[in-house]
Amino acid sequence: MFVKQSKILVFCLFLGLSLALKLHIPIRPDAHIQELQMESRELAATHSDFSTSCFLFYKPILANVAEEFEINYGACISGFDNSTALVNTKYSQDRENIMRSASIGCSYPSTNCQVWTFEQQDLDTVVARLECASINSGDSSKTFYGISANGTEIALKIKEEYRVLESQMLVCTNDAQRAYVEDTADTYERLNHCLQYGTFETATAKVYIKALCLIPNLSSKKLKLRLLAMFSRASLLAVVLAFGLVSGLSITLKLNASKLKLPTNKKVLGLQQQTEVLAAQNSVSSKSCFDYYIPVLNSVTIQYEVAYAQCQKNYDTASDLVLKSWNSTLYGIQAAGDSGCTTFFDCSSIVDYVQAFECFADVGAEQAKTMYQVSANATEAGSSIKIHLQTLDTQQESCNNNADRSYVENTAYTYEGLNQCLAGAPIPEDSPVDYYTTSIYN
Repeated sequence: MFVKQSKILVFCLFLGLSLALKLHIPIRPDAHIQELQMESRELAATHSDFSTSCFLFYKPILANVAEEFEINYGACISGFDNSTALVNTKYSQDRENIMRSASIGCSYPSTNCQVWTFEQQDLDTVVARLECASINSGDSSKTFYGISANGTEIALKIKEEYRVLESQMLVCTNDAQRAYVEDTADTYERLNHCLQYGTFETATAKVYIKALCLIPNLSSKKLKLRLLAMFSRASLLAVVLAFGLVSGLSITLKLNASKLKLPTNKKVLGLQQQTEVLAAQNSVSSKSCFDYYIPVLNSVTIQYEVAYAQCQKNYDTASDLVLKSWNSTLYGIQAAGDSGCTTFFDCSSIVDYVQAFECFADVGAEQAKTMYQVSANATEAGSSIKIHLQTLDTQQESCNNNADRSYVENTAYTYEGLNQCLAGAPIPEDSPVDYYTTSIYN
């Protein structure tokens, strides 16, 4: 009966010892410790008369070994976390510089050079904005290429610093585990000696006061200075290229008769002066002559305004056709310049610094290609539309010149008839409208 109770007591003591020594940090099983634990169980069962005192003596020592291991292991992890935080702080300004450069690079083609808008644009404005997009997108391409290169370089530097810190942490945790295994095994050996012989090795008992296994001086200011001096700070080339708006010329001619400057020449001016002289000399017949020819002169002016307006209408119609034919291309150029930057700014939300800079490098390279293509497409579209614009300008100029010539010739012809009338020639029998239609318009 007493033997059975002793075995139960020994089992409870050994179970209590196991629970007391349960670690919160995972550790690789050690075969030697497992053998010693099995030996402890067997010896405790065999020598149950003094096993209780042995367990009570060595249980606090084993618990202290486990506690010290967890403290040391936690110090290794904490030191690593603090050191990586210092590395991140070291490169935080580089991260901000990249985001600032990206903001400038993205603003070049999209904000300043709206090659496509919902509102109707004239050809001059489109050409000017395409030239703006070509230049600024080229600058953006250089900016993003620099971002990609810097992002790659900084990511590699951070990786190397992380690698060194991880190596230091691994050495630190291995030292903590080795100390735990050695001290645990030593304590179990002394426990088993106690269970076997009933004596305590007080003379050789170890006081477990080991120095904490830390990454050397991880939390000290000296280490911080060493970590900061270990790696040279990468200087980020923030390509901030100057940019400007290229303002397009727009045709502002208003088809308002009061603002339309009528063309003239020396012949017309001479005839007008002659009219004034003849009118003064022949005041009796001048009224009837003026009553007949003034409506004719007004008709010539009206016809000139109509012709001039038609020139402008032809130009506007042709311009609209050109814009419609290039609308999808302009939209594609604008969309390409906008979409890539949206993807780029997703990198800014990444917490991990290595992943963030690698994202900057990858997206920066893609955005550099995109902006280069935007620049090329804008250059090509601008050149083609400029050719159309030059053709339309030439056609409009020719049309206006024809209208000017017709007006001057018809005005001179009418003044010649008026002056003949003032000189005594009979007034034509046709009405002013018929006279204009048959003698001038045709």
